[in-house]
Amino acid sequence: MTNGKSDILRNLLVESINSVVSAGRVDLNSQLDVEGELTADIHGYTTIIEWNGIGHGELSFHVFWAIDAQAKGGKTLKRFSGQTITYYASVSGWLERKDGKWVQGEGGSSLSETYLSEFARSRLSDLSADGSGFKASGPDRFF
Repeated sequence: MTNGKSDILRNLLVESINSVVSAGRVDLNSQLDVEGELTADIHGYTTIIEWNGIGHGELSFHVFWAIDAQAKGGKTLKRFSGQTITYYASVSGWLERKDGKWVQGEGGSSLSETYLSEFARSRLSDLSADGSGFKASGPDRFF
């Protein structure tokens, strides 16, 4: 069972990228800078996944988990669209595609904009995710 905050959030990020790839919204073999948004069910809760190209074959992902939960401890965000959401976990990270396929960093390194409520910790602690066509972790790449 995974209990550490960094492990929980990395697994959430990996599972979210898996959802985007399986929906055909991102091609792991492409070097094109693409952007998009997908709403998916991750571990039983509605999740918003956003991504955009940042050059060098890399994509930046941002995940907002459990936007439909009715629990204590959520954070509120007003999006550019004007929509206000409440979420219970969030994480951002980079997916390398040019020199291999992996989510950058090990554990908590290269994860940013992280938030993990107690509600999320209790529900995501048993989430374990392997990348579908990419590694769940790897070297940090800064250009």
